[in-house]
Amino acid sequence: MENVSRNETPEPPARKPLGANEGDINTVITDGFLGFGLSACNAILAIFYSAYNMGSALIASLTITSVAFFIAAFLFVGKSFADLFAEDSRRWVLYGAYSATFACSVICEAARLSLAADILAGASFAATLLLYGKYLSSLDRKVLMLLVSAVFIVAGFTIVVLLPLERWYSFGIVGVLIAFSMVMTFLFCRKDLPLNEFCDKSESKRRSVKVKGNNHTLVLLGFMLGACVMVCSIEQPRDFLVLGVGGAVGIAGILSLLLAQLEERAYKEMLKKTCAFATAACFLLLGIVPPLAQLVLLGAYLCFVFLNVIVLVNAIIETARFNLMSPLWLLGHEGAIFFLGMGAGCALYTAGIRAAQTWPLAFQISVILGVIVCAWMQISVNYQAYPFEPVIEGSSEEKMKAQELTERNGHRKSLYQKKRELACELYALSPREREILATLLKGRDAKYIMDTFYISQSTAKTHIYNIYRKFDVHSRQDLLDFIEDIELPPEELADALPDDEC
Repeated sequence: MENVSRNETPEPPARKPLGANEGDINTVITDGFLGFGLSACNAILAIFYSAYNMGSALIASLTITSVAFFIAAFLFVGKSFADLFAEDSRRWVLYGAYSATFACSVICEAARLSLAADILAGASFAATLLLYGKYLSSLDRKVLMLLVSAVFIVAGFTIVVLLPLERWYSFGIVGVLIAFSMVMTFLFCRKDLPLNEFCDKSESKRRSVKVKGNNHTLVLLGFMLGACVMVCSIEQPRDFLVLGVGGAVGIAGILSLLLAQLEERAYKEMLKKTCAFATAACFLLLGIVPPLAQLVLLGAYLCFVFLNVIVLVNAIIETARFNLMSPLWLLGHEGAIFFLGMGAGCALYTAGIRAAQTWPLAFQISVILGVIVCAWMQISVNYQAYPFEPVIEGSSEEKMKAQELTERNGHRKSLYQKKRELACELYALSPREREILATLLKGRDAKYIMDTFYISQSTAKTHIYNIYRKFDVHSRQDLLDFIEDIELPPEELADALPDDEC
């Protein structure tokens, strides 16, 4: 048995997230799929339902634009009050906002106040994210991926099936689904779930990963999703439009489950790096193909965007869980940026649709502007997200050196451990970053970090990069040398050395 320093206590193993144990199946089904999943689906369905029943394409696109900006504002307010609603006892306040917006949305739709119904449905969607944020951030990443994908699959299926039905029949089904989700969420709020302890919003802000490309990614995907309003301008029967949009939502959920079985990092990198190309390939053809081909092109494009959104949602929630950040703050902060981008995209294409009524070239100009904006943001994402590629897989020689430096046992902490701790204090590493640093210095790679902390490879890579960035190093060897070169204060140095070396 290996000796353990008497001044050291072994680090406890990482707590398994919800869904990693067989006993969690009940909460995953009831609180995850029937609570959050159905609530999110209903909010999406209610938004599409109101837009579908509007007589004018221009009014529908203006409404979706308003909803995007309203959701951004709602999430921003939620972010500002993240600490207030962090306590489990305050969930009832969020539930009140959640249920009130859902109920008022149904009432407004019954009174044919579609604009108000759409905005309230958007508010209920934002309230759902905030209400279930802490729960989602406690889920195992595979369960989370399954849950988010299921939301898109069910939402796409219900949009395709329910919207073309006779108005009051489909309205009644939507109302029943909303009532059921409200009951399931009420039961969720009554539970005392054994969730992780998350930090407050100020500490969450400090722990957030400072990668310049993050905001560009959020705005880019939101802006790309704003192109959904262009469906309103396609001269096809409404049922065809519903089939195109609903099919794009559902197929994206199915594809995300299938692609998750492949090499995860490869397909995520492919999605991220081809956003501008997909936008150009789709948009530049819209003006020269017949209406049915326009719908097919736009449906394929939206499917691609929804795939990216699924990856993005999982990444945000996984970051909150791994860093124990406030889910309300992180979802509010990054969600607000995303929906602001979506609102900007919707506004651009809505302006193109409106101006095209008197000047036919206006819509093509708005499309070209959209391609230019996406290309510019894509360049920002590619060249600002990771200024250098962190070395995740170190050489065997580096790993041996790391192990020799860190596997020192004795009655006192090793000199190297003292230097590591001082570096963590000086450079303000978060608790999770300290754990990853200790793991890296033992010669472990990204796969080991993934398995130990239940995170994806992209999340592991991001946090390794963040450590490199804080220390201003570019490889594992640089990292080892940096820690070795740390100078300890005299009293710390004397305590770290053996008695015969003092």
